[in-house]
Amino acid sequence: MIDFYLFSDYNANRPLSDKMEVQMENMIIDQLAVFNQLYKEMDEIYHLYAKKQGISDTALWLLYSLYEKDATYTQRELCSAWHYPPQTINSALKNLEKQEFICLTSIPGNKKNKLVLLTEKGKKLTENVISRLVLAAILSSFIKRRTGIIISFNSKIYRTFTC
Repeated sequence: MIDFYLFSDYNANRPLSDKMEVQMENMIIDQLAVFNQLYKEMDEIYHLYAKKQGISDTALWLLYSLYEKDATYTQRELCSAWHYPPQTINSALKNLEKQEFICLTSIPGNKKNKLVLLTEKGKKLTENVISRLVLAAILSSFIKRRTGIIISFNSKIYRTFTC
């Protein structure tokens, strides 16, 4: 019996045939292409949603972070969490601050970092904009799971090798 989990020790002494290896490699390449296409599609959906709300993509994700955990973050933590350059985060935060959605407050004893806090206006915005985004994602995930639409890497491997 072959364990189709690629990183399993079970297969260490059971080399795959050339044909099976090519099939698995092609399947992985196909799955990666599907994953990347879905990722780009989701990115476009989020971009259009942000644009419709009158905010930048970066602002959308920053507000999402602040809404999601109802916590404070420093600019540096937001850069790290979203993998944006500091200039991009700073620019988005300055725009949000100018629109009075956030305020930046100094951290005692730390002149380099500032805490990012939602204002009352920002809390209303996230309740309207981000909560709908979260709810849509939850409903979408639920519907996909219930109807079996989610692509499952393991089941696809199983079907390929048992047919």
